[in-house]
Order: sequence, then structure tokens, then C-alpha cells
Amino acid sequence: MKLTLERLDDALHFVGKNEKGLQTEFGASALGGESKALSPMEHLLLSAAACSSIDVVLILKKMKQELRDIKVEVSGVRRDEEPKIFVEIELKYTLFGDLELDKAQRATSLAVEKYCSVLTMLQHDAKISHQLEILP
Repeated sequence: MKLTLERLDDALHFVGKNEKGLQTEFGASALGGESKALSPMEHLLLSAAACSSIDVVLILKKMKQELRDIKVEVSGVRRDEEPKIFVEIELKYTLFGDLELDKAQRATSLAVEKYCSVLTMLQHDAKISHQLEILP
């Protein structure tokens, strides 16, 4: 995997690109930059949500569960001293569809605790928890 990051302006505003040309922007408004993009730490939390959501979707598909949609709210608590790493991360999964509760719980637990590479990297420093809600 190879990515590049370039500065977009005189402020703290950057663009990251992969080899296919797909891109995402980064900013640091908390450090004096303009509010033009998500911060790297916000991207990290969203990466954890996206990574685990992909796993949840794939696991539920293997379980022959009819998932209509998925939404994840992710929050993190950072320590006060530098580097201000995450010490707590919570993911709240809302799954939409006609799902069996035990299978949905198993899918989210497997995604969070076993399969999501992003969360696996973060679990050494952060307490990771998750919740589940199923809606029709």
C-alpha cells in the first residue's frame, strides 16, 4: 500500500491520495487551521467504524441475515498529555433489517474483537467497547 499526502494551502489543509487517484482531505482546525476537512484523529475513528462495518456486513451475509442498512456512531476519548492518543473508543452500531439478535451480536463482536485490522492496532492503547441496536 502506497499513499501520498500533499499540502493544499498555507494553512493546515492537506489531501491524501492512493495509487488509484482516490483522495480524502485532512485539516487541523484545533491547531489553527481552517475548518475545511476532518482531522487525522477523526479519520482514524471513522476508519475504525468503516473497517468494522465492512466486517459486520460480510459476517451477516455469511449468516444469511438480511441487513438493509448500517449506521455507526463512533466516539473517542484522548489522554491529556502528548501524544494525545485515544484511551477509549466506543462504537454504536445501528443495524436495519429483519435480523436475529444473537447473530447480529455475534457479528458485531467478531468484527470489533477479531477481524477489524484498525481496531486490532488500536486495542493495545485504547479500551474499545461497542453497542448494538436493531431497527426494522
